[in-house]
Amino acid sequence: MEGYPISELILDLIQTAILAYLAIAMMRLASSCGGKLAYKLIAWAFGCYFMALVFWIPHYYIMQDWPQGIIAASDLGFVGFYCFFISAHFALSEKHSDERKHAERRYRFISLAAPIVTVSFFVLYILHGDTVIGNIFYAVPLAIWSYITLKAFLAGKKSPSRFYYGLVLVMILMAMIVFEASFFEDNLPYVILSYVEMAAWLFIPFAARKAVEA
Repeated sequence: MEGYPISELILDLIQTAILAYLAIAMMRLASSCGGKLAYKLIAWAFGCYFMALVFWIPHYYIMQDWPQGIIAASDLGFVGFYCFFISAHFALSEKHSDERKHAERRYRFISLAAPIVTVSFFVLYILHGDTVIGNIFYAVPLAIWSYITLKAFLAGKKSPSRFYYGLVLVMILMAMIVFEASFFEDNLPYVILSYVEMAAWLFIPFAARKAVEA
């Protein structure tokens, strides 16, 4: 295990367990509420992240190497996490009133701040020496997700769904900050920030329920 701190292994195992719990919790929520599509999509999102870690952890800790290739199987899982959350957003937005949709259009320009910040983080990763193609693969869905989420958050000032969109924005921001911290020689910031990110995940079932029932 030389070169790979035990604190990161413990973190990854806890993360995997939490993702499995969240995927099951969201599917149970879907079953108890008549199979609401948004719940299923969020469950599949966490399932994708779980499967990505199941593939990634053996490579990183047992084989002492990163998954090989420009786009590895774990990358597909991580990006699948973003794509299913984007799909859940559109499933939720079908419930929005015409007034709410009009409000979202008013915020379409200011919401461009989200993808600008997102792309800026990925430029920073490339400057650290990460691959250009790999970062584009991640940046595109994450920029779209951040844009539509910020727009919905700003438009839903009095809606119970605002908590959900605000929490998703925190998840997106934390994901980018955590990845930036992974480039530090000291792994303590990465570990601490990863636990903060996981704490945000745990509120998703509650927040999603408020959004669906809004």
